[in-house]
This record gives sequence, structure tokens and C-alpha cells, in this order.
Amino acid sequence: MKKNIAFIINSLESAGGTERVVSNVSNEIIKDPNFKVTIIALKGASAFFPLHESINIIYLEKIVKQSWLGRFGCLVRLVNQSNFDSIIGISITKLNIWLGFVSIFFKKNVKLIASEHINFSKTSFFLKCVKKLIYGRFDYIAVLTLFDKEIMDNLRYRNVIQIPNASSFSPKDSDLNHVLARPRRIISVGRLEEQKGFDLLIESWKKIQSSHTDWELVIVGEGSLKSKLEDAINHAKKQLGLFNCVILPFTKDIGALLNTAQVYALSSRFEGYPMVLVEALTYGCPIISFDCETGPREIFADKNEGFLVPPNNIEIFARSIHLMLKDDNLRNQTFHNIMEGRKRFFIENVIEKWKNIL
Repeated sequence: MKKNIAFIINSLESAGGTERVVSNVSNEIIKDPNFKVTIIALKGASAFFPLHESINIIYLEKIVKQSWLGRFGCLVRLVNQSNFDSIIGISITKLNIWLGFVSIFFKKNVKLIASEHINFSKTSFFLKCVKKLIYGRFDYIAVLTLFDKEIMDNLRYRNVIQIPNASSFSPKDSDLNHVLARPRRIISVGRLEEQKGFDLLIESWKKIQSSHTDWELVIVGEGSLKSKLEDAINHAKKQLGLFNCVILPFTKDIGALLNTAQVYALSSRFEGYPMVLVEALTYGCPIISFDCETGPREIFADKNEGFLVPPNNIEIFARSIHLMLKDDNLRNQTFHNIMEGRKRFFIENVIEKWKNIL
């Protein structure tokens, strides 16, 4: 008999990391004839990323438009009328707290899994207390990093496991442009919000761009800080005369874009387990990244695949970019180091961890 599993997510409409994770994992699991997959989105009415035609998608906002409380009531009815074996909540902040609470009203014994997509230490004290009360209802708590697993183990959460994000792409070696054959381009992708630190990236680029006038910094994303960041770029152009930096809208074809970059820059103030960093390495891009409390260090720190920079240190970040850009041999060697280990991020090498707990 097939295992009937359901992923619950806030929305499928945006191009964020949790949406990509649900899409990637669901598309991979549905290939296994032993599984049936449903995705339940609390809001929205469409999916940004492509999903396999065999996946059942339920948009609760289409059923109950009035309130979140009404949607969770609808979720309870849906679970009680279905034959789900496992329910997985994919959460950045509060969704799994709500899921743990409403599971009190589930009539059947269903396996509950909380998949957490935020650095635990960035959670407020109040939410940490609530999680400690509610998360005992979950059979497993899946976290992205060993750092978070250690914290939650020490706090005596039950059955905490680490499942890292896998890449959305699994390109063949022959599909990749050699790093030195690509345009002289640095790419950074993400939501244009405070967390992602694009203001720090622009300031870093200002310090060294005059030494690399044949290079271009490309920021890809959408968000509330877009106008502010564009103003900073325009100001730099007036100030310096030449400032090769553009902001492009997010695209579904991030893989093709990464295949045109010689360097990837991650300037985040904090992260969980950044998907874009995994995907950049999948495409052979040498990395310059701030050493956030969680994420980058576990992804590539011991692999000679780029530079880790002390958090928020613009001077060292700029210097690290400069060192990478000026040295073709360094980029070439870093590219080959990445090529040797990039398959560790392929979805087929991560999916078994999911199947083992479903």
C-alpha cells in the first residue's frame, strides 16, 4: 500500500527557499511508486515552481477565504476525512506551532513532522517557549543544520534530525560552462530584504569596483528594499562615475543564470541553510560568503570552495572578492574543487533521509 503524505506550507506562490524545498522534495518523492503526495497551501491559488502532475495540490484559501482560523479548521476537517500517514509542516516562523496545536483535533493517528527553516537562535524567546510546549506533539523535528540540531538536542527536544536542503538542479558536468569561459560576473540572489544584506554587498563592491571595471555585479530578486537598493546603486554611479551593478527580477531559470557567473556572493546577516548557496555550488561558482551563525560554514567551509568572511565585515568581504576576481588560477582551482564534491547536493543524495522518517 502506498504511503500517503501531505506537506503543509504557508504558500506556494513566491520564489522563496521553503517553496523550492517543498517543490523539490515532492517532485522527487512522487517518482517512487510507494508514495502518494499532497501539498496543502494555507494561502494563495497557484504555484511558482513546477510540480509533477501526480501531486495533489489543495489551496485552502480557495475553500475558506475569511480567516486563518477558518483555514486551520478546514485543515482539521481535511485531515480527518483523508488517509494521510504523515503530515509535514514546512515553517519559517509560526506554521508548525499552529500545526502542533490543531493536531489536537485530528481524529486519526497520523505521523507529524515539523520541518524548520530558520536558525533556531533567531526565534524570539516567546516563540521558543511556545515551541517547547507544542513540539512534543511531533514525531520528528527536521532541522537544516547540525548547529540547530545540537541546540535543540541540548534543550531536550525529542527526535531532532538534520536534513539539509538539496539543490533544485542536478546538471551534468558537460552542461556546465567552465568558470573562466563565463562572463566576468558576480551574482547574488535573494529577497531584497534586510536579512539578505544586499546593502552590505553594494558597499563592498563600491570599495573595489574601480579595480575591476570589466566585471559586473548582478543582484537577482524582489522585495521591499528594491527602491532603496536601486537608489544606493544610482548614488554610487554618480559618485564613482562607473559602477557596474544591476538588479534583475527573480527568474525561475536560476540555474541558467548561475551558469553565466564566475563568482557567487552571499551577504546575508543570518541564514538557515541557504538554497542559493547550494545551487551556486551545484553550478561550480566559487563562493564569497559571510560566516553566518548557521548555513554557509556547514555547506562549504572545509571544501576549499570559496572564502568565508566574518559576519558583516565589509572590508574583508570586499578584499575577498578582490582576491577572487584578480586571480584566474584561484578561480580555476576553486571551480575544480567544487566540481569534485558538488553532487553531494543533488536531490537523489538527500531524499532518502526524508523517506526514512515518512
